[in-house]
Amino acid sequence: MPRFFFHLRGDHGELADTDGMELSDPMAAQVLARTRALPLLRRLNPILQITDDTGQSHGAVPLGCAAVGDQPVPTMAERSVWLRHWRSWFGNIEELIGAGYFEYEASSNSFGVSRGFARILGLPEDQSLSFDDVLHRCAEGTRHILREKMASAIELGDLFDLDLDLEISVPGEPQRCIHLVGLRDDSRVDGVWVSGVCADISERRRLESEVWDASNHDPLTGLPNRIQFRSRLQAALRQADGAGSRVGILLIGLDHLQDITNQFAERRAEGALRSVGDWLKGLSCGAERVARVGDDAFAIIIPELPHRSRAAVMADTISAGLRKHLVGAGLNCATHAGVAVFPDNGRDADALLKDAELALSLARMGSQRRAVPYSPRLRREWLRTLQVSEQARTALSEDQVFPFYQPQIDLSTGRTTGFEALLRWRHPSKGIQPPGAIIEAFKDPELAMLLSERMRSRILTDIRGWLDRGLPIGRIAINASAIELGERHFSAGVLAGLARFRVPPELIEIEVTETAFMGRQADEVADQLKILTQSGIRVALDDFGTGYGSLIHLKHFPVEVLKIDRSFIADIGRTNQSAVIIRAIIGLAKSLDLEVVAEGVETPIQAQFLADEGCTRVQGYLFARPVPPAEVPALATATWQQWQVSK
Repeated sequence: MPRFFFHLRGDHGELADTDGMELSDPMAAQVLARTRALPLLRRLNPILQITDDTGQSHGAVPLGCAAVGDQPVPTMAERSVWLRHWRSWFGNIEELIGAGYFEYEASSNSFGVSRGFARILGLPEDQSLSFDDVLHRCAEGTRHILREKMASAIELGDLFDLDLDLEISVPGEPQRCIHLVGLRDDSRVDGVWVSGVCADISERRRLESEVWDASNHDPLTGLPNRIQFRSRLQAALRQADGAGSRVGILLIGLDHLQDITNQFAERRAEGALRSVGDWLKGLSCGAERVARVGDDAFAIIIPELPHRSRAAVMADTISAGLRKHLVGAGLNCATHAGVAVFPDNGRDADALLKDAELALSLARMGSQRRAVPYSPRLRREWLRTLQVSEQARTALSEDQVFPFYQPQIDLSTGRTTGFEALLRWRHPSKGIQPPGAIIEAFKDPELAMLLSERMRSRILTDIRGWLDRGLPIGRIAINASAIELGERHFSAGVLAGLARFRVPPELIEIEVTETAFMGRQADEVADQLKILTQSGIRVALDDFGTGYGSLIHLKHFPVEVLKIDRSFIADIGRTNQSAVIIRAIIGLAKSLDLEVVAEGVETPIQAQFLADEGCTRVQGYLFARPVPPAEVPALATATWQQWQVSK
């Protein structure tokens, strides 16, 4: 920013020279306006000459009213009057710009100051001062700096330009910060003089501090934000690199925060975030190592790790404790954690943060509420997921996703009772692919919804076509993911689709796995399934017997069909254990008045065992593989007897 110097002269000689008085550009207009307002002596015809810090002239402004040379030379009395006006004017300018002037003579240690300088430093006016008086005003840690700068100016003629903290002893006065500029005055012959100006920059520093604080801290929680956290992390990594130690970073994510916002309004979500911030500040790892680095993510620096596995243990403990804290606060908000360790993983702050974020994202994709440590394997999985997700998006955009249908057979009659719709994907070079080829895409909530909606639309289109032809297709089973069932409008969307295609709800069976019944969304899933069953749609629990809470789920969810997992069917005739489990499932279903379906039936021995035990509804390769829609009519009217084993 340009700096301006003011020189005041009259038409009959120099009146005063303010060379060395420095004003910032925005103050120039104020100085001129204030000067013109003074009751200047008309006969002095003062002229204000302005130059910048490069010596370039910016013009001379006449402040008087008479033309130069029209008036006689002023008397000494008139000059004295002017000087008094000048001192008053100079004092007003100092007050206006918050500055002060000083002169220091080294040999006598005398320190002369203007009224503005004395006011800024809290020094008495009109009193003999020494350099020590000024030093004592400075904070103890900065006194030696001013002393060294002054000595350098005296001995070498160096310009010193520095900011100093001042300890003001005036009661009620806060600590101040001044900007001090000084230079040796070689024009003086009566000693070694250093003159300069000071300005009170306390307000500017306060504003700068507020701006810095706002740009480096989260306004909601008061924690450091991502910018400040990165800086602190980088400093911790430098220290650890020099000491040969490890540093861990824990990234804690809150799930379903948007649901809290939607259900309880934004204030509740903000309260949850503040509560999390306060809880994390109280951890023994230290509040200065905690930050909010995203809308629903917090980070913690763990220095001097004895072993990288320790970070994962701490993450598990913190995540579990935070989850308990949230539940205690009435907030049903799950937590995940991603862990990365220096130098085992990333070597700088950015790389380490990316590793932790990747671990957190993969933790969120899983069904377990746990901390996931970063490893190269995770990155490979992530890259594979990205690749599969891109393939899935391409498949959707190019209409390469469609259903195949596998018939379900009644063993007592050998007739088809219905079909299960299974996703297929037409790969441009590999041909028809099973759902496992893009199963990773279902970890992405957006993609999962798009794929499921496309499948339902194609299935209902096929059903409508078969109904129009009068085909006895029976009931069609459609798979629904946990992500879909957690959506509040899932049931409404399904029923709207049935109405649009004029498909009776009694022809539809929704298959769900136990993962849909677990976690925070269990109540929402139960509500969605109740709406569907009340409309006539049946609910089947897929892969029954492989989970830990199957019996509890039968109690709390409107399940009407149990599907015995194929892993038990495959062991029929090999181990007695599977046979015992299958008998137990069939007996449980009969006692609860539930239907049983066995999937993965591939041999006549398996089919015969199931028929003997009372499970008559089956599906598997023994009867038919999944087929495209065009082949469904033939299977719908087929009869199977070849599975029977001769006694």
